[in-house]
Amino acid sequence: MKGELTHVQQTWSHLMAAAHSNWSGVASQGAAHPEHTGMPHRDAWGFFSGDSEGGGDSSRQSFRQLYCTAWMQTMCIYYGVSILLHYGVPVLMNPRRVQHGDIQAGADTKRDAVRALVPVAIRAGMLAVATWLHNQGYGVLSDDTLSGALRSPLGVVRLVAVVVTLDLFHDAWFYFAHRLLHRPYLMKRVHYMHHQSRVPSAFSGYSFHWIEALLMFSNAIVEMFLLPMPAVLHRAYELWMIAIHV
Repeated sequence: MKGELTHVQQTWSHLMAAAHSNWSGVASQGAAHPEHTGMPHRDAWGFFSGDSEGGGDSSRQSFRQLYCTAWMQTMCIYYGVSILLHYGVPVLMNPRRVQHGDIQAGADTKRDAVRALVPVAIRAGMLAVATWLHNQGYGVLSDDTLSGALRSPLGVVRLVAVVVTLDLFHDAWFYFAHRLLHRPYLMKRVHYMHHQSRVPSAFSGYSFHWIEALLMFSNAIVEMFLLPMPAVLHRAYELWMIAIHV
């Protein structure tokens, strides 16, 4: 257990160093004009609105920036909601407990919170890959804004249909992936880690093996090849899924 925590803490340190390095680079380029830096415009979601003409190094840097944006969004939502539910809600109100028995021990809460760092990073990676593929012209996502898609009744109906389809796809993906994880081979070597949280807390949602994270979160990439929708809706939906599955 101690060795596992040390490994995850080292991963956390590397991620924080990478985020600081990349965002410092973005800040230093802020005063320069995009045409001079070879970098395209980016909006608050991390989507490019121009073409990258800076060559190989620029393309790699662009992906790093996409990843840092997705990672910061994922971290803020997952740990923000978890902290609110675990520490804030019991102070503000007296919620009715769903499960009977003991409350999760502090050591187990820390274990789950630390163990979730790697799945959170993988979750962010899937979002960044989906955005990068879209920027390269792959998939069926569009650059439409949500306000533009909602201007007509038909547009509203289409967005509602997409969200409902996304819900069905998510549930089906989780169901079959979870059944696969309960096969004896994967249960013994991968999924057992998630079942170590016998008394779960808000931090237990992503407390599982990195292989399980790859399997569970790769749906974000599959979706962009199956369901036509604005790219900003795809990102917003995935971030919403993080919030409600804590």
